Amino acid sequence: MWGKERGAQQLANFSCTEGDVVRWDTLDWDTQGCQPQPDSLLQCVSLTPGTIVLTCKTQRKTGFECLVYVSITPSTDVSQAQAEISRLLNLKYSDEILTLNTEPNSTRVNPVEALPIVTTLPPDSPGNTTAFSDSVSNATTDIFYMVILNVTMKSSSQDPAEAIQTWLRETLEVKRMLVLNFAMQAKDHSQLHHSFEQNIPGMDKITVRKQTSLGCSFQICVRNPQFNITGTEEQICGLLKMPYINGSVRLQANPEEINITHIEPGWCREQTRLTEWGLYVWPQTKAQGLVHQPCKGDPREEATRLCEVSGMTSKAIWPPPNLQPCPPVETTISDLSKIDITANNSADMVDIIGELVRNSMPLPPSQLDIVLDKLAEVVNANQLTSSLASDIVNIIVDIIQHGDDLPHVTNKILNITDSIGDRVSFHGSSYNITTPSLVLSFVNVNSSQFDGLTFGVSTCSQGLDPKIFINEELLNDTVAFISVPQEVEKFFPQGEGTQPRIQFHFYGTPDLFQDSESGMELYTHVVSASITNATNDIKDLEQSVRVTLHHHTPNLHNNKVKCVYWNLHSNDDRGGWDTTGCERNSTALDHTTCLCNHLTHFAVLVDISRYKLSEKDEQILSVISSVGCGISCVFLGISLLTYTVFEKLRRDYPSKILINLSLALLGLNLFFLVNSSLSSYGDLLCIAMAATLHYFTLASFTWMGLEAVHMYLALVKVFNIYVPSYIFKFCILGWGVPLMIVGTVLATEKNAYGSKLYEDAPGSPGSTERFCWVQADVVFYVSVVTYILLILICNISVFGLVLVQIRKMQANKPAGTQNGLLQDLRSMASLTFLLGLTWILAFFSWGPFKVPLFYLFSILNSLQGFFLFLFYCLMKENVREQWRVHLCCGRFRLNEHSDWSRSMVAGGKSKPNQLGRTPSAKSDDSNETRRTSSSSTPSRQRPSNFRSSLDLVCEDGVALPHACAGSSPPPYGEASLPSTHRLRHSHVLH
Repeated sequence: MWGKERGAQQLANFSCTEGDVVRWDTLDWDTQGCQPQPDSLLQCVSLTPGTIVLTCKTQRKTGFECLVYVSITPSTDVSQAQAEISRLLNLKYSDEILTLNTEPNSTRVNPVEALPIVTTLPPDSPGNTTAFSDSVSNATTDIFYMVILNVTMKSSSQDPAEAIQTWLRETLEVKRMLVLNFAMQAKDHSQLHHSFEQNIPGMDKITVRKQTSLGCSFQICVRNPQFNITGTEEQICGLLKMPYINGSVRLQANPEEINITHIEPGWCREQTRLTEWGLYVWPQTKAQGLVHQPCKGDPREEATRLCEVSGMTSKAIWPPPNLQPCPPVETTISDLSKIDITANNSADMVDIIGELVRNSMPLPPSQLDIVLDKLAEVVNANQLTSSLASDIVNIIVDIIQHGDDLPHVTNKILNITDSIGDRVSFHGSSYNITTPSLVLSFVNVNSSQFDGLTFGVSTCSQGLDPKIFINEELLNDTVAFISVPQEVEKFFPQGEGTQPRIQFHFYGTPDLFQDSESGMELYTHVVSASITNATNDIKDLEQSVRVTLHHHTPNLHNNKVKCVYWNLHSNDDRGGWDTTGCERNSTALDHTTCLCNHLTHFAVLVDISRYKLSEKDEQILSVISSVGCGISCVFLGISLLTYTVFEKLRRDYPSKILINLSLALLGLNLFFLVNSSLSSYGDLLCIAMAATLHYFTLASFTWMGLEAVHMYLALVKVFNIYVPSYIFKFCILGWGVPLMIVGTVLATEKNAYGSKLYEDAPGSPGSTERFCWVQADVVFYVSVVTYILLILICNISVFGLVLVQIRKMQANKPAGTQNGLLQDLRSMASLTFLLGLTWILAFFSWGPFKVPLFYLFSILNSLQGFFLFLFYCLMKENVREQWRVHLCCGRFRLNEHSDWSRSMVAGGKSKPNQLGRTPSAKSDDSNETRRTSSSSTPSRQRPSNFRSSLDLVCEDGVALPHACAGSSPPPYGEASLPSTHRLRHSHVLH
């Protein structure tokens, strides 16, 4: 309804537009809880053509009602208070100007829970009319009428409303007729003589005279009538025509103004309500029927609810139930399984489920199944209104966004969303339900004009609803786009009255589609298309369905991508990704286009197994790496300090190589730990950090390789070659080669180093973490992977040769002198960490053993520095002796020279030191000649099974090559024997 006249041309341009006086908004209409019924055939029509003239007539009231709240102090018995208040209010009141009369027996005094809000009304006191309190039985013979009449009231000291209600009660209730919803209607005062005027807030000026004409309306419920509808109507009319006299009150209804109409209030629909007192299902009840239910919290108490007749619409409505006797209880999702879903209570159940889900997230699997099963029952119970469909979608969105274990219910959720599109009713050609993580779009199509359809979603920002476009071109900011070919028309439902409909779904979260069997990761959003009530399965299309999906992150590593669809029957009907019928048409850095010959849920998977682990595993591995690197830093520092401070420990080549290796590993661990902290201070610092970390990584592996080279020269080649400036050349290789590689990378590839932004870092949802490292794939694979792999291959080869050589030595030893199994294992373990062989695990971390190998890799390699300290400091006797000499006090202190004498005695004789030798490769004969000639016992013969060119130190079972750092042999008798070259027990070097 509009407030001004509109011409024919204006009306022709309208299509059910909102009015400015009365709108279609629900605030302008009282539906009394009735569910809207969709009707696609409704049209806007003109009811009264021509000019409409509205007249407004103001009426003044001669009678009125008032509502008063009374607080009684001190409190007293309720029934006594009701009786006393009724008596006082029925007394006549007058002053010099005004006379007020309360209509007899019209006063209702009801207790309330709290002021000023009135709760459910209990029965009135016996002195009041039962029309406002007593319930009527639910008998099917009850007849209802609406009555409007005018009453002439002569001088009275009572309130007109009370007097009329008393008259009606005394006249009708004796005939088993109940008066409901009594209301006074003011008459026009133009025929009245003014004796006084009084302003009352909210009402027009009123005039009171000795004789007043009053209007009223009410409803009558006739219980077990004796006559039919017409006869009962005549009976009521006859009773109302009779004059009524009670003391000074005289009432007479005008026979010509008695309007009686038969009404049918109907039934109060079944209703389910979740309250703080429990979950109650109120059954369908006839008007004025009273329902009793035991309280959920205490079955001994009773909850009641009366199905009332509305005074405005004359229809049956549910007022709030009377739950005051019931104690509060807590309702859980498990209680939903006890309720049957019907068309009448489906809307109520959706409200209840929504409230329970919001207050209970995340849901355990058992409760999640209950919720989804009930939502499926709601969807299948009846046609869905657009508002009910939106409420169901919002519940599903809450489950998707906050659920912990969704893969086992993915198919249930997909079936529910598909069913919503099949059963939702809406006006117009399309309807959209849009949320940040789920979009449903429904399009009613005309089969005779269908030539294909497109659906797209763009600007899917975090927390914002995506934008939808139908039959538009592919935009730059599109995150999902699907084009349905014209060929699908042959699958449209046939028959009159069946509207073809295509529905599109967009899923903005990957949590719902988890398939561990595929071995790949979801790389895009998921989009789907389907046809409602299709005649057959839509597959084997000759015209391909084109799907374009935007990648979550740019495919910088050129990882393998696959076009897939969600197969509901895969993985024992749990659902999974399948490539059947889909092929990749093209792929770029930020999007992939697929062509499929069927309609379903489409996505793109990417193989990034070398990069991704689960969030929980990443968090644990991060902690392991950080703690392990911290421990290694501490013990590498102790090792460096020990070998640097104690000069006797660093005289030989192995010790000096070990010092350089420890220094490189210390740098690697330190810069790894501080990388994330310093990476946020600017790009230049990040590049410097990445290059430094790259350098120490290469330096560490280079020195591990030099350890292998030294072992090969010492144990395999023995003294067949001569290497001048041995350690100096090793230092040039160990520190120079990595420097050349890093320098070359910086000079040739300016973007090789940088930071990678890791969103939602483990343990801190919504946060970001930067890590500076090699970003270019080519640089990474050539200068890191290939370089490390080559060194590890060489180290493994040397490790095998060393084991073979040690085995030969063990076989050549006299009986009873071989090392035990534990000593051999200790030797192998020490060489494994010294040569970095544990890093080879990184190249086998794939397939079903990927996660365990990652854990083993992180533990062993982050603690490499600690293990080097363990084997080459803590478990070496000469290191412990130096600690005792320089760091201990009292009886723990060791004399600096007391440990040398034992190693210089064989068979009770002392021998001078003859072990200081150069790295020169001399013949066995010359060596033997020099040793024999300089010995104090030249006549002593060497055992035939001991090679003079292969001197080994057996320190606690750790086999190491024997070599000294001196460039020339010291004078006879002046060379001291380093403890690292001393043989234990009776093994004396010749």
